[in-house]
Amino acid sequence: MGVITRLISERDGPGVLKERFSRIFTLGTNKEGCVCEFGNWSGDNWEWHVDLRRQPFGWEENQWEHFRNTVEECCLCKDMKDTLVWKCTASGQYSVKSYCKEVLQPNINVEDPWKEIWSGLVPFRIEVFVWQLLCERVAVKHELTRRGMITNDLAKCVEVKWVAPNDVGLFFKLWNNSSVKQGELKIWKMGFYTIAWSTWLQRNEMVFRGKGWDGNQVYEVSKLRVAIWAKTRWPCEYGTVLDTYRNPTLGVVIRKLRKGRTVDELRKSNLEEMKFNVDGVAQGCPGDAGIGGVMHDDKGQIKVLFSKSIGIGDSNLAEVKAIREAFLIFSASRWAIFHSLVIESDSQNVVK
Repeated sequence: MGVITRLISERDGPGVLKERFSRIFTLGTNKEGCVCEFGNWSGDNWEWHVDLRRQPFGWEENQWEHFRNTVEECCLCKDMKDTLVWKCTASGQYSVKSYCKEVLQPNINVEDPWKEIWSGLVPFRIEVFVWQLLCERVAVKHELTRRGMITNDLAKCVEVKWVAPNDVGLFFKLWNNSSVKQGELKIWKMGFYTIAWSTWLQRNEMVFRGKGWDGNQVYEVSKLRVAIWAKTRWPCEYGTVLDTYRNPTLGVVIRKLRKGRTVDELRKSNLEEMKFNVDGVAQGCPGDAGIGGVMHDDKGQIKVLFSKSIGIGDSNLAEVKAIREAFLIFSASRWAIFHSLVIESDSQNVVK
């Protein structure tokens, strides 16, 4: 820990400090400061000084005391050089092998991954490509040479090595068994296909057109493919492609709106009414927030659907902005002339 490490935002022990002590994070005056900004040296000892907007009271005092005890357990050395340390190795140096061991859980499902490949998450030709990849039958120049279709001279190309891990099938299992938040598993699984396909296309550009490797382009193109395929696969669960590209987890908002709502419930609006069901969520308090909404007529037919990121905020702010967005969309629509609007929200604080 040192100048390069942010005190509140970095992971410590069982979780991130700003999530474990969310109230202290809200009261803090410096939410993005580094460790060197939260104390000073007294001789060879480091003394912590975290400033709050006001004194904590009631239950906040217990969290404040717990927070102070947690940070004071971290002993800083004045003569030690500030550097990053990978905790999963004795040397403190990152290695792909140690990361795979950390990700691979003892109870991981080691069954054949073939059923996972044909999951219908992506276009069929992409599933076929991943199947060939796991079977090590992708038609690269090395494979074509082995089959005798081209000579060794023609097989000379850019050397590409698979790093983490060296078995693609094992990597596919690790990917699908990674710890992912509820509601985001489909997008996460889709990511393996998009990364593999985008990397393959970039590799072909390098081999056949002499282009250089651009990791940032592969990353951005992979995100864009996830957004496009998710919108195509689940048009009612995701908003615009741009919103999904910016924040792939926004689909959780729309699914939460539709979950548990029957057709009969959606038909409660009168003939001259349009109903807007809205919701807002935040990952933390505050944290990354998003809003979404669905407007339908008296027959339950969806007329408008939106979802978008609103940056950093809490759940109450997200609910308010969701209602505001519903008003703006309805007022600009053609239904505003002859219909009244009913907004339905599950937030008791906002409704009151």
